Amino acid sequence: MDAGELLCLADWASLPCFDEIFILGFFGFSIPWKKFPYTVDCLVGEEELSVLVDRGIHHRSLVAVLRDMSSGREMVRNITRRQNRANFQGLIRGRRYRLQVKMGDMLRRCAFESYCSEIVFGGQQVLRVQGVGSGRCGTQSMAFYLDGLTFRDGTPVRARHETAAMTILNHLLAGNRQAVVEITRSYLHNAEVAPYFWFVPESITANRVVLIVRDGRRVVSSGMARGWFQRHSIRDQIKPDYPGSYFEKCCHLWAESCAVLKPLAHVTVRLEDLPRSEEARRSLLDALDIKWSDKPFPVKNVSRVPVTLQWSREEKEIFEQICGRWMDEYYPDWRTGD
Repeated sequence: MDAGELLCLADWASLPCFDEIFILGFFGFSIPWKKFPYTVDCLVGEEELSVLVDRGIHHRSLVAVLRDMSSGREMVRNITRRQNRANFQGLIRGRRYRLQVKMGDMLRRCAFESYCSEIVFGGQQVLRVQGVGSGRCGTQSMAFYLDGLTFRDGTPVRARHETAAMTILNHLLAGNRQAVVEITRSYLHNAEVAPYFWFVPESITANRVVLIVRDGRRVVSSGMARGWFQRHSIRDQIKPDYPGSYFEKCCHLWAESCAVLKPLAHVTVRLEDLPRSEEARRSLLDALDIKWSDKPFPVKNVSRVPVTLQWSREEKEIFEQICGRWMDEYYPDWRTGD
């Protein structure tokens, strides 16, 4: 097991804590548990573990408990709406810890499962694999595909998608690039896939970097369907302020992401090839030093809004002008319609 590897303990997570058993026994009935409603992310420092709940906490508070499995010592921290992280300091490398995050309210604690995981603390480390792309290019699918595979040295691949996303997006919005770099060294898992890394190229430092390319026409159309550059979300606020119409902005984003990421990538794959080509998947895994698996490539985060390629003549000309170079490189037959 890699130092810093995160293992979910489903069996332990399914068992009530003492206080939950007490309440259920006191009232004389059982409450069907609901799934823990928040995403918990963990980041590590040299002797520190930070537990983040990036998505808004709707209830008053959560309680995070970190137990040292060697000494039995427990540290307890509160996570609230205003303070969405709990920091545990003085951790020892190589030691095993058990983390539990549960509802602060006792009755809600009986209605919701706790988040539980076991951590072998290893301090900061360089990612073994980092997946990057333009956005709307299959990064979530890539993370799901890689997770659970095995490196050639026998280490399990623990791949995640957009870990601590809101924290990173807020740093990007504030122009705090170094904080993003630090986060990429602080993951517990060994493979991270996300589209926003190209905004901070110096954060792309993994042993193996895979660039996921999707046909620019479909990225632009999907981005338009999602409302890129038309919303006031933080994801739109961090995008460069390109000139021109919304269509032109989407074209510029895809083209610039290709220009920035190509020299940083150890391997480049076309999203369209991965679900249908065993050869493409073999080539990818070989380049990432991962053992072959017949695991199918999943399709995740499918757009709920219909994507159309019915562009006007002017839009086709704009796309060719802005994106033609990169389409020629990655999709050489695109002009013939093949």
